[in-house]
Amino acid sequence: MSKFSTSNFRSIKDEVVLSMLANETDDVHTEYLCHVGAESLIPVAAIYGANAAGKSNILNAMNVAIGLIRQSDSRGINNILRGIDSFRFDEEMREQSTRFDFIFIT
Repeated sequence: MSKFSTSNFRSIKDEVVLSMLANETDDVHTEYLCHVGAESLIPVAAIYGANAAGKSNILNAMNVAIGLIRQSDSRGINNILRGIDSFRFDEEMREQSTRFDFIFIT
């Protein structure tokens, strides 16, 4: 996985991106990079920020999205999707779709 992004999920209103792409200008510890095609990926990432800034909700979004993918073959088209909470602090956002994007390099 090179990137995961989400928007309109719990405390996350606007798009948040977790990127595993290496910074092209950083040439320190390049021996740890994973090279896939023309891309260089970092093997580990850290999420940091202020308390109650939404760090855990980035991981929660990823877990919910993975769960939806795993259950997609057994869930009917009209079933209610559980565990998806839209952005809670804006009435308009409650009516909008929550977005999960995974980008893989193969």
